[in-house]
Order: sequence, then C-alpha cells, then structure tokens
Amino acid sequence: MAFLRSNLDGQDVNLVINSMMTNENTKTATGSSRTDAYAMTTANLRFTTVAASTGVVLTAALAGRFRRIWNAGANTLTVYGAGSDTIDGTAGATGVSLPAATNMTFFCLSDGVWISAAAAALGAATATTVVATSTITGAGFINTSIDAAKTAAGTTRADAYSITKNTTQFTTAAASTGAVLPAAVVGARYVVYNAGANAIKVYANGSDTIDGTAGATGVALANAKRCEYFCVAAATWISAQLGVVSA
Repeated sequence: MAFLRSNLDGQDVNLVINSMMTNENTKTATGSSRTDAYAMTTANLRFTTVAASTGVVLTAALAGRFRRIWNAGANTLTVYGAGSDTIDGTAGATGVSLPAATNMTFFCLSDGVWISAAAAALGAATATTVVATSTITGAGFINTSIDAAKTAAGTTRADAYSITKNTTQFTTAAASTGAVLPAAVVGARYVVYNAGANAIKVYANGSDTIDGTAGATGVALANAKRCEYFCVAAATWISAQLGVVSA
C-alpha cells in the first residue's frame, strides 16, 4: 500500500487520485448517435477534433463516479449515457450537449443517474502535484463517497444536517433548513447540491468560516444550485459555485 504525504483530508485522497489517474488526450469525437459515438473508458477525456453531430458515451453510471470531458473542438459535442443511464434527467440515448471550448464534470449520485456541472471556458492548463513516499499505480477507477437524495434539516447550525461524504445531494429542502460541513482540514473539499425547493444554509464547524462568514451564521445555497467548498487554510473555507447543467 502506498502512503500519501499531502495536505488532503483522508476522504479526499480518492477524489484526487481518481481525477489524475486515467486520461485520454487529443481524441476525435465520432458517430452521429449513441451506437457509434466515442466510448469513454477513462476518468478524464479531452477532444480536440469534434465534427458536427459527433459524440461520446460516458462509462456506466455507478454511484460515486465522476467523469470530466473537455471539448476543445470546433463544434458542439453530444454526451450520451450508457444503457438506461440518464444525464440530468435526459435519456442516455438522447444525450446532452457540450458546447465547443467548454469542459464539464459528470457526477453519479446513484446508480444509473448522472448530473452535470459545466465549468468556465477552457483556459491554460495547470499542474497538480501529489507527493507520495512510493509509486502510486492506478488501474480502473476509484469512486468517492456520496450522499444522495437527502433532506436538509434544522433551522440553525446545531440541528442542521451533518455532511459526512465528499458529495451531498439534497432533494428535499424546506425553508430555513441547512447542512453543516465537517471540521475544516487544510486541503479538504466538499460538493453540495441543492435540488430542493428552497434555499438552504451551509454552516461551518466551530470557529471555522466560509468566505469570511462565521460558521454559525452560514452562507446561502439557492435551490437548483451546486457549490464546492475548499479548505485553503486552518479553519477557513472558500466556496466556488459550479455551473449550470449541460444544455
């Protein structure tokens, strides 16, 4: 077993390894339907040649998986789900659109169900370094922890829902309810999806802050929004709202 020496929270080691482990670059999108589209087999995939109407098929949707696709081609790319899998509620055989010069992450919160989050337009590449005391070798995929279809709780931090997984999806969110992040450990990050009918409050533990706001006060996450929370320093979370679903 390889032992990591890094600033990542233990739960997030899988997230980092999965995002770095398997990649395909400078690929060509194919086909005009799901049956002949390019078959994705890695965690990260970048297309540099995208003719009109071509596409790609995601790997099977298993809870905890996430896949990233970069469209660096000249045309919109169609992203299909495998079998009976759906993407943002759309049948896999229909697929969703990924515009040119855009990248998107697809999260599987439960078997057979992908949800997507578009990122900003493509920019300059950045490097990520993981320091290890021995070689890390990956074959296949490492899935992250998921809490799907949860109910936001309470009216204050004291009785809010306790987040314990890397990604948490709320499908029920009554007015004034909320969720509290785990203790802030430098390098940790958590994703929260609010698919409920109302805004929720996201609180931090103890003296931890979120974007400079006291943890007991919390910050709002509007309904139909999704956000990632990064711990960049001791007791300090910063948030980054993710993009809309693919269209």
